[in-house]
Amino acid sequence: MKNIAFEISDAHEHHAHIAPLIDAFLNSSSFNVTLYSSDEKHIDVFYELYSKIYCKANKAKIHIIKPEISHKLKHVLVSFFKSFNSGWLVKVCRHFYGYIRGVSSIVESGNRHYLSNIDFFTKQEVVFTTELKGGKVLKETGTKLVFCLHGIISNGNPFFKDWSCDLVVSPSLSLASRLRKESNFPMTSQIYKHAYLKKDVINRFALNTQNEKLFNKQQFTFLYNPHWDNSLGQSSWSKFGEKILNFFFNNPQYNLIFAPHILLDKYFGLTIENKYCQSSNILIDINSDKLCNGFYIPHTDCYMGDVSSQYFEFLLCNKNIQGIFINATLMDWECLNHYEYWKNGDVAESFDELKKLIMEYAKQNKAYSKTELYDKIFSDIPDNQVDKLKEFIVKNYLQ
Repeated sequence: MKNIAFEISDAHEHHAHIAPLIDAFLNSSSFNVTLYSSDEKHIDVFYELYSKIYCKANKAKIHIIKPEISHKLKHVLVSFFKSFNSGWLVKVCRHFYGYIRGVSSIVESGNRHYLSNIDFFTKQEVVFTTELKGGKVLKETGTKLVFCLHGIISNGNPFFKDWSCDLVVSPSLSLASRLRKESNFPMTSQIYKHAYLKKDVINRFALNTQNEKLFNKQQFTFLYNPHWDNSLGQSSWSKFGEKILNFFFNNPQYNLIFAPHILLDKYFGLTIENKYCQSSNILIDINSDKLCNGFYIPHTDCYMGDVSSQYFEFLLCNKNIQGIFINATLMDWECLNHYEYWKNGDVAESFDELKKLIMEYAKQNKAYSKTELYDKIFSDIPDNQVDKLKEFIVKNYLQ
């Protein structure tokens, strides 16, 4: 029997991006499946999600790896600096993290992570992770490394990671050329383009709850989804967040779902005024599971956000979703490849522009979309994507 292992990340929002493939392998008797993490509590959180998705309690082996001290230090420092909403402090922290690990300041490698637990990893045929945690050390052992990306890349930060792996799973059509040009992704490695695993979870959760009633009045509904990472000034929350909530409070003819990236509350400890929480046309959700399982997708007419990859999940499930994107730093976004998707909607660079767009979009037909970029962004994703991906992995890496 072949040994395979899945990393269960401490970033719990990643779990839905790997659960379908874990289930597919657990349903086969041909593989020894191990879930590994730095803390068993993360595996407990994963199984809680798994049981909700599949209504069963398949169990894999569990292995607790040695945590990397520098990794813990990074999280502590980044969390501390983010509380000051300071981009340059976060950059200093990231450079320092690279220095103490003995790697280039522009490539964040996972080699020490694998070396610290080399006895475990060398026993595996294939290792799966949702983290961008590449490492050439695995290449030397013969263990294959698969990245199941936790979203479509929506900014430039991930290209500073170590992409030393054997396979990347992402439906993004532009990813291959960008990785070859902007990262150390090996020329001999592959990209599988016909799967976005979380879509399987979204189909089970969100689309089965689309008839649930969220508001008293069924009127045009916007969803505001600001990103959490403001190290490059890309999150719109600090500049526009309060104004957006106040606008909808004073304009009850529109519904608003405030559903930010789940890490926004984790890092900044959001405090929302009670008047917004009690408003009949505003739904506030800053930390529930619904932020990660696509629950709000079928309830949304227009997505408002900045650099979050969660927009792509809305687009995957609704090709005609409207989009308003907020350019909080007035950057020249049209010159940056990773903001190509902003052309699928309109971009606001001031709050007055944003208000105008909100009113204009609410007047449009629900199925309106400014441009159709879906087929330019995504590869075809079949209904049986999980089985197809498993077949590909078995054929190429587990024979």
